[in-house]
Amino acid sequence: MNGPAVTVDITGGVGTLTLNRPGNGNAFDAELTDALRDAVAGLSVAAGLRCVLVRAEGPSFSLGGDVRHFRTFEPAEYGAVFGDLTDRVTPALLGLQELPVPVVVAVHGWVVGAGLSLVGVADVVVAADDTRFRTAFTGLGLPGDTGVTWFLSRLLGPRRAAAVLLENRPFGADEALDWGLVTRVVPADALADETSALASRLAAGPTVAYAHALDLVESAHDHSLAEHLHRERASTVACAATDDLIHGIAAFAERRVPEFEGR
Repeated sequence: MNGPAVTVDITGGVGTLTLNRPGNGNAFDAELTDALRDAVAGLSVAAGLRCVLVRAEGPSFSLGGDVRHFRTFEPAEYGAVFGDLTDRVTPALLGLQELPVPVVVAVHGWVVGAGLSLVGVADVVVAADDTRFRTAFTGLGLPGDTGVTWFLSRLLGPRRAAAVLLENRPFGADEALDWGLVTRVVPADALADETSALASRLAAGPTVAYAHALDLVESAHDHSLAEHLHRERASTVACAATDDLIHGIAAFAERRVPEFEGR
């Protein structure tokens, strides 16, 4: 395999993170998970980052865990191998979730197993109309890892999440859209342009306000209404101190498009 397993490019405030193992379907093995962890760590300290776009090379976004990698071990080692792999990917998932900028994920082809964790951690998911999803875990005798059971329960609801995991049947982009797993479905040949344009629009937005909005949405079910109203107030007051609000109000009054700076 040539080149890095994950590439990163930062242009115009958009950090594009690309899974770059098309030859094995961007399957998760130690090399890819370590590269993903390092790429996310780099983005977390990147100057001028205002949006992240996660995409993949090749015919599929990700085929999940690399079963060929697992077969190189003895069955007695499987527990340690699977535990190690999930430990390796955990920092990447938490790092993406903790980034104070919107995370857009573009999916196509197959999205299987651990590949669903990147869908789950995203703020916006755009799927090509040819995308096919499958949990795959129970098909191997596993319950689900890399946060997939947590993400599916929150996004689909516990009843549908259980069915998706237990039945282990493939489902398409339209079902994923109906269920709330993805945000938008576009023609496959438009995916790159659509997601690039979306990431650029978000990068040009009020990213401090975005960070507060995403945090509020994420934590809404963990608080009572009274607690949430208090947290909303605190976020609003914090954003009222930003230059972006000044620019936004002035632009509204002057009937022009605001130019946000993310501060």
